[in-house]
Amino acid sequence: MNLYLSSWFSDNNPAFVNHLKEFASKYKNLAIIPDARIPYPREEMLAAIERQKLLLEKLGFIVEVVYLKDYFNKPLEVSKFNAFHIIGGSTFTLRQAMQLSGFDKYLWSLKDKDNYLYSGASAGALVMGKDLTPLEIEGYDPKGIYDCESKMGLGFLDYLPLPHFGNPIHKTDIYLANAKKLNIPYKTFCDGDFIYVDTKTSEGKFYPL
Repeated sequence: MNLYLSSWFSDNNPAFVNHLKEFASKYKNLAIIPDARIPYPREEMLAAIERQKLLLEKLGFIVEVVYLKDYFNKPLEVSKFNAFHIIGGSTFTLRQAMQLSGFDKYLWSLKDKDNYLYSGASAGALVMGKDLTPLEIEGYDPKGIYDCESKMGLGFLDYLPLPHFGNPIHKTDIYLANAKKLNIPYKTFCDGDFIYVDTKTSEGKFYPL
């Protein structure tokens, strides 16, 4: 699987755009997954979906919005897609939705396949780590994921990817301090940067803005 992790999805990094254009030229069908935005105001969620949908269509993808919550009580139907773009938001809400829908197991089944794309922004990047414990902060209750089968991230990476580094609006400094305290490996990346990983070989590359 081709794994692209960013702080947020935008077209301001030429390398990121070129990578996605190349993939879109071969495998066009892409699902936008917005479940991480569900705890946010609906208007805000819809605006994020529309903005990122337009950008992905501009790159050549045929885009469809898929809510994992619609598959909590029925079989997951995403086999027609070769690409997935996960919008940022609440990491624990997203992780729970992945578990309850079976999307996490589906992604694991694609790990060694070359013709699949996973683009994860912010929360979509964070869930690719092994251990989400550093994200637990005072005043925020990650209720839900701890009622699920897995307390951990998806484990595609052996470190916790920390987006939005240096951005005071986000809580990366707290997550970073927690990761250091708990001795959990991590890698930071700033807004505009992205990380590419071939999950078949575990080879990765960092692309700064």
